[in-house]
Amino acid sequence: MVDENRNFRLLYVCCVVFCLVKLWVVIRAPRDEKERISFLCLAESYGAQYGTDLQAADALILAGDVLSRVPENVIDTAEWFSEEYRRLDTWLGSDVIRRRFPHRIVVWGDHDAPRGTKIPPTLENATVLFDAAMDVDGLKVYGSSWQPQNPSGAFYLPRGSTFLQNVWNQIPRPSDVLITHTPALGLLDSGGTTLPIGLAAEWQSLKQSVSADVFDTYSLSPLYRNSSGMQLSSGVPPSLNLSKPWGCGLLREAVKEVRPRLLVVGQSGEGYGTTRNWHGTVIVNPSLSDRSAPGRAKKPLRWELMAPDDYPKINSVEVPFVIE
Repeated sequence: MVDENRNFRLLYVCCVVFCLVKLWVVIRAPRDEKERISFLCLAESYGAQYGTDLQAADALILAGDVLSRVPENVIDTAEWFSEEYRRLDTWLGSDVIRRRFPHRIVVWGDHDAPRGTKIPPTLENATVLFDAAMDVDGLKVYGSSWQPQNPSGAFYLPRGSTFLQNVWNQIPRPSDVLITHTPALGLLDSGGTTLPIGLAAEWQSLKQSVSADVFDTYSLSPLYRNSSGMQLSSGVPPSLNLSKPWGCGLLREAVKEVRPRLLVVGQSGEGYGTTRNWHGTVIVNPSLSDRSAPGRAKKPLRWELMAPDDYPKINSVEVPFVIE
């Protein structure tokens, strides 16, 4: 009888301990889940997002070149772009997209507006970040469309210019998430076989000061290699002479100073992938288009960040920027 009581008490204690452990796990799990903010990112889609089943996330980031390509037979490009903006806005405002993405963020690319455009188009069903900041569940998010690669495109500023330097100087410190259509030099920015205007000198200057802060990176996703075996998506040039990066050197220096937790870029389909830089910033290039491998299947990229408790909420705020 004594043994039976002892066994019963032991079983009772074990059950109580088990229940307390389960209760602790249940209490802790929702808190961790609530603090994790997810971002689904895509760029260079050229309208492909309309036929893609996108995975739900707290925020959808469109990092530029998301309108369909302008047909060669179009005469009135202004009207064509207006129709494309309405199409994108309607899609972003659809019930499915609203349910899946409470926050919808657009940073325009060089092919998302007529040549020479300096003023970004607005949308009703998404937040357009153009040298502007917003809050996403406690995270500070900043976006800019300026790019030095394509003089024939929209939102162009000359490489290495004071204007471009001023753009990156306006990035708030601190910023958790930085969205730029142009990639930073040397990070997921493979651009083809030739260097664009002004980049040769910038790249030569970079080679003179090769250090761990530029090339000590590692990939967080499978590397893509072309038919010649060249590594294209890790952000680390396989050769200083063969990689042909074309990102913005001034942006690279700004990222080094601001140290955002997440940098989302576009414009370089060959640079598709995810990497981490010298200060722990995760760089995501979700460009779906790829000139070097047109048939290559690519998907939008997803990343999650833990929301800080100490950052106050901010509204979408435009930072004034004037081009003289």
